[in-house]
Amino acid sequence: MSKNISIVLVDDHTVVRNGLKSLIERMGNYTISYQFENGKRFIEEIPLPEKPDLVIMDLTMPEMNGVELARKIHEIRPELPIVLASGFNAGLDLAKLGECGIHSLLEKPVSLTALTQLLEEKNLASKK
Repeated sequence: MSKNISIVLVDDHTVVRNGLKSLIERMGNYTISYQFENGKRFIEEIPLPEKPDLVIMDLTMPEMNGVELARKIHEIRPELPIVLASGFNAGLDLAKLGECGIHSLLEKPVSLTALTQLLEEKNLASKK
């Protein structure tokens, strides 16, 4: 039996975090191990007791936005895949975001199809 993929959600909207958690965990091999309401809280908790396999975070959050958080995560764990979720993807330069450690963009509102495709593209299940 394969191990569940551990995911961290960082979003300042509780409803969004809970909705993503519900969608992701219904997909099977994924577990939301940690949830944080902003980037600052996430950074304060590092190192986490269980190392996550993926971070999905919002672009716009109070105290520390998604790009700032991605830079910090990338400094600590450069191999950790980071997905930036935003309703404002127009004009975002994935190449520049990649320099910050962001691997993918996920458009909000998040659909099950887009989420499934993203997780399959990351091929996380085969890494366990």
